[in-house]
Amino acid sequence: AAVVAVVIAACSYLFYKMGQNEVESSFAQIVVEAPEGATSKVTLPDGTHVWLNAGSRIAYSQGFGVRERNLSLTGEGYFEVHKNREMPFNVKSGNLNVRVLGTKFDFRDYPEDPTAMVSLDEGSVALGLVAKPQDSEWRLSPNQRAVLYKKGGSLTVEDYDALTARL
Repeated sequence: AAVVAVVIAACSYLFYKMGQNEVESSFAQIVVEAPEGATSKVTLPDGTHVWLNAGSRIAYSQGFGVRERNLSLTGEGYFEVHKNREMPFNVKSGNLNVRVLGTKFDFRDYPEDPTAMVSLDEGSVALGLVAKPQDSEWRLSPNQRAVLYKKGGSLTVEDYDALTARL
């Protein structure tokens, strides 16, 4: 009887996982865009707030927050990330990957700009280059920003004043 119970439990778990994977693979991509000349505020399913600047967009899975919190950004977005230590929040642009647990930061990477920039107001973020994922990771502290010069691929971290930068 114990062997039958183990077999039933194993089969149940296997079917559950297969069903879960099938559902997750069928999730649609959600795209939010801020039209030219306007900004948009988005509240993600996990409670994170994103303000998109004009001409910017984010894309994320319909299952955002179920197993992962990944999104892509084109343009500029200001993020107030809902803290979740078990599930890092990841933002990927054409040039940078940013990973956070809970923080406030600005991420700008318009395709036509010569630079990409991440400015940190609160918390901590780690970032890396999309083109060189094997390279080291940079960590920012509050009132620091990372500037990527796209043409040469160099990244610098510098101090800045978050209050005067937003005025």
